[in-house]
Amino acid sequence: MERKKSRRFDDHLAEQLKDPEFQILYEKEREALRIGMEIVQRRRALGVTQAELAKKMGTSESAISRLERGDANATIWTLRRVAAALQADWRYRLVPSRSQSVRLRAGRR
Repeated sequence: MERKKSRRFDDHLAEQLKDPEFQILYEKEREALRIGMEIVQRRRALGVTQAELAKKMGTSESAISRLERGDANATIWTLRRVAAALQADWRYRLVPSRSQSVRLRAGRR
């Protein structure tokens, strides 16, 4: 029975992702959740509580909770502070969009 529900959701999501606006919002949320999960994993690996991380960063425990849930619109500066407090580096990069294919011709720069 659980398999049927999962399949229905997958079908529904596939249908929704055909809408370019929905796709953009979905990708933003997915990225925020991915970053939040990375913060949780690193924090737990170090045995640090949300309260301890908040204290190290000079912020509130609720702010850490929002970051971990993907509910915060974190700046690069904030993510760097989180990384430093968790003895990690924050790395980011530009990646070509999947929706727009850009072809570079040989010899042109």
